[in-house]
Amino acid sequence: MYRLSLTHLAVELLTIVLSDGVRWALVKVNLSKLLTRWVSSHLALYSPVKVACLQLGLAEFALANNVLQLIYGQGLVWLGILFCPLLPLINIFKLIVLFYFRAFAVYFFNRPPNTLFPVASTKNFYMALLTLTLFLCTLPMCYTIAAIKPSNECGPFRNLTTMLQIVSNVIAMLPSGPRSVLKFVQTSAVLVPVIVVLW
Repeated sequence: MYRLSLTHLAVELLTIVLSDGVRWALVKVNLSKLLTRWVSSHLALYSPVKVACLQLGLAEFALANNVLQLIYGQGLVWLGILFCPLLPLINIFKLIVLFYFRAFAVYFFNRPPNTLFPVASTKNFYMALLTLTLFLCTLPMCYTIAAIKPSNECGPFRNLTTMLQIVSNVIAMLPSGPRSVLKFVQTSAVLVPVIVVLW
């Protein structure tokens, strides 16, 4: 998971440099006009190529794509936090680097979009996508905690059948008052209404 996060950072940085940076350099050097002239004189029949060359300008900042990249990075952290305890720290570093790099790229390499971003209509979509990502990342983690036998050689859960067994061991060591309260909270009479209210 560490490598995946760092690879995601490297791919993001390279994408910004190779797509927006190279396009900015082409526009600033006026290479797009030279390319358009060459296409006009040599490839007069290929109008889609000519149109593409004429439209070459600074790229618009793709807000939707950047939001989806943030959701992907957050999903990586949620999925790997059980197995890689330093993953949130690496993600914080990654987000700081990407924030300043994207801010620089937006300031120098991008132009404002022609239409405003529809915040009101897409806010619910992004929140639903983030919730779905959290749910899908929680499922394998819950399965790992409840069903897979931990390592016998190392770790805080060695010599246990599952990671979840430590909860029952701690509850068994409590005095009878708190133990009966926790056993009542674990019943379906409490859990089902709580899940319905949270849903």
